[in-house]
Amino acid sequence: MTTIQRGGRALAIASIVFLGISTAHAKGGAGGTPAPECDADEYTCANWGPEPCPQSGQQTRTCTKTFDCPGVNTPAPDTTRSCTFVPTCTEDTYECEDWFPEKCPEDGEQVRFCVLTFDCPGVETPDPSGERTCTFDPGCDADQYDCDEWGPKPCPENGRQTRNCTKAFDCPGVDTVSPDTLRDCTPPPKPSQEVVPTPFEVQEFDSEPECTQDVWDCDLWSACGQDGRERRNCTLTFDCDEANDPKPETERICPGLKCGHLPTRQERIACRLDLSDKERQAESNILYFPEYCREQDTDEKKSACIDLYWRWEPCWRLGAGPNRAACGREAIGFGNFKQDVKDCVEKGPVARDICFQEIVDKVRNMVLFSLYELEFKAEELLSQGRVNTQDVVTLISEIETAKINISVEKKHSNWKPLILEARGAWKTFTDTVQ
Repeated sequence: MTTIQRGGRALAIASIVFLGISTAHAKGGAGGTPAPECDADEYTCANWGPEPCPQSGQQTRTCTKTFDCPGVNTPAPDTTRSCTFVPTCTEDTYECEDWFPEKCPEDGEQVRFCVLTFDCPGVETPDPSGERTCTFDPGCDADQYDCDEWGPKPCPENGRQTRNCTKAFDCPGVDTVSPDTLRDCTPPPKPSQEVVPTPFEVQEFDSEPECTQDVWDCDLWSACGQDGRERRNCTLTFDCDEANDPKPETERICPGLKCGHLPTRQERIACRLDLSDKERQAESNILYFPEYCREQDTDEKKSACIDLYWRWEPCWRLGAGPNRAACGREAIGFGNFKQDVKDCVEKGPVARDICFQEIVDKVRNMVLFSLYELEFKAEELLSQGRVNTQDVVTLISEIETAKINISVEKKHSNWKPLILEARGAWKTFTDTVQ
């Protein structure tokens, strides 16, 4: 609707003007009555818009002056006004995957990710992503072990047999005692020493021939273990009554190893920093065990941890910067995070759980990569003589502690304080740079 504002007799005056008749001529009209005077300007205004009231709570319109009353300055009508926004929706819409992992884990915590699929204007619906507690059910009541046959056979003279047992299944929350690996047995009787005399002579033996030493049967040395030592089993196969020989060595430091066997983390770190490039390579060939990999609770996880370090190894040759970071991401297959999440949401329940766990693991690995880079930078500063060895040892030890805690922390929401702690150690360290 178009609005026209008028004041007093303005309508009559406007009609006269429209007909081309001057007000001066009108004064001499019939009866000599003066023409009426105007007292306000006239405006034509459009409708208020937009309709309905927008989220901003403001509507506008345009107004045009259609009659300018001489000697009058009528204020123009308002062209902006407040209105009340009424949304057509009441909440945002999220699409959530199932709680992960599908089966309640040992720590009793499940997580899920949600994607905003519709953003309702003017509404702030909380993101339903998050964590929840659940009841863990291990579904088993005992660990399972695979054991070798008892040996040696037949039972040796010392009356002891051994075997190796390996845990084949680790029942969560259960600590089943390992089967016995040592048992008593009964040795077979010793063969008779009686000698049948010949027709021509009679032979007599007053006692058995004397022996001079015990006899041991030893396995081959094992591969170099995490603690930098080799081991083997030795079994007494003949116990000489006249001898008291010591048992052969069953444990030794891996030949050629200089650092990996040392008892504390700081000792091992300090030792490696003192090695030449050639010595470091030799040390890695004998025993390559990054400090935080030592804390993994299964051999499978330890192997995967070491494999990840080897995949990153070429990245350090690129130098600091975006190329090194890109190399680290490529080594673990870390692509577009948002797209990866979207791809996971579109999968079925089981595949989705696996997909989201893979994303969490990749994010964890990128965090570890960034912390490992701090260690690498510290070693570069040491080679330039700008920091002392003890400060570098302290920093790397603190960063390794953060990496260990992150690698075993299942709740990714708990990573942030660990990362900040490592960054704080780096800040303290850089204050010492000359």
